[in-house]
Amino acid sequence: MDKLIEKIILRRNTVIIKQFFDLVEFIFCKIVRFCNLENKLLGFFQIFTNGKLISAFRRKKYTILKNRSNSKIINEVNNNSFCFLGKLGKDEIETGKNYFLNQKKIYNSHVPYFFKKNKSEKEDKINIDDFLKNKDSNYGSFDIKTSVECPILKNISLKYKFNEIAEEYLISNKANVFSINTMLTKSSNSSHDVFKLHRDIDSINSLAFFIYWTSTSQENGSTSLLPGSHIYNFDRKFGKIYSPNLSLKHIEGEEGSIYALDTWSYHRGNEKLKNPRLATWIRYSSFPSRIYYMDRNYLFKNDLENFNSQETS
Repeated sequence: MDKLIEKIILRRNTVIIKQFFDLVEFIFCKIVRFCNLENKLLGFFQIFTNGKLISAFRRKKYTILKNRSNSKIINEVNNNSFCFLGKLGKDEIETGKNYFLNQKKIYNSHVPYFFKKNKSEKEDKINIDDFLKNKDSNYGSFDIKTSVECPILKNISLKYKFNEIAEEYLISNKANVFSINTMLTKSSNSSHDVFKLHRDIDSINSLAFFIYWTSTSQENGSTSLLPGSHIYNFDRKFGKIYSPNLSLKHIEGEEGSIYALDTWSYHRGNEKLKNPRLATWIRYSSFPSRIYYMDRNYLFKNDLENFNSQETS
């Protein structure tokens, strides 16, 4: 079933399939304000959204949270698209950082299983030293199993109440982790699409947490975003025409800094890097996620289920 959904997503823009899903999306955009936030039919069809439904759903949820939440964290994310949650202790930082940097191999890509038209199999791992020496490599990543086995990652998610924050922000008691991606980024001669202003099509109801294992700043790898843009209308051209120097906020932090982020906000990576940057992103959703299939996270279904079971136990 997972592979079938992946194939449908990949063929989403073929003529007949596109017309069908565009019509379904048009209907849901009109009625979403009347739908229950956990409507199962909505939850299934949103996997194939082109983005319009995400914007409509985010605006509905924004209004609900604005009128009901007293949480500082929830209100900050709801209004500004992100919130600082705290900073790890020195021992926690060293444990996590050393665990990942002592791995012998890494995938030479932003995510390990990202689909390529001419290459359906996963990327090959390379030695971390070779990755760091390669002037054309910019993003390296570890698979979900490697991240889940980090000895302190589960404790961090419990300590900083990732699941509780996600459930309150998503207005759901069924928030689950669908992606854990640890990335090592370095300066490179090559560019990458994530350096452009974009939105992540995770699901219509999702929230991410990320841990900076290394210090970041505007001049050293910090992610930047347009605060509050997670409730902007859907516009395919926005990221291309928007001047990135206006109003962008750099999410800077010392090593060990932890943030919550709504990734439907317009954001981008930072190609300015003085030193390699190591960060882990943990993504939650109350609905099935498009990225779960596109990145083939279902290959690590057992690892994700194990992580989620400990989150709620």
